[in-house]
Amino acid sequence: MKLADLKSSVGMGLRVAPSRSGSNSPVRIDVAFPLNRQAGRPAWSLSILAGQAF
Repeated sequence: MKLADLKSSVGMGLRVAPSRSGSNSPVRIDVAFPLNRQAGRPAWSLSILAGQAF
C-alpha cells in the first residue's frame, strides 16, 4: 500500500434514532467532499446506513 493511494475527505454526519425504539438502532446520514478529487469521480459522497458504526 502506498501513501499516495490513500483518499481523504471532509464532511458532516447526522445520527437519528427513535427515543422509544427497543433496538436503539440509529440511521446515519453522512455527506463528504474529497480533498484530493480525481477527474471523472463525483464531487460529493452521500451515505445513508442503519446501525452503529462501532
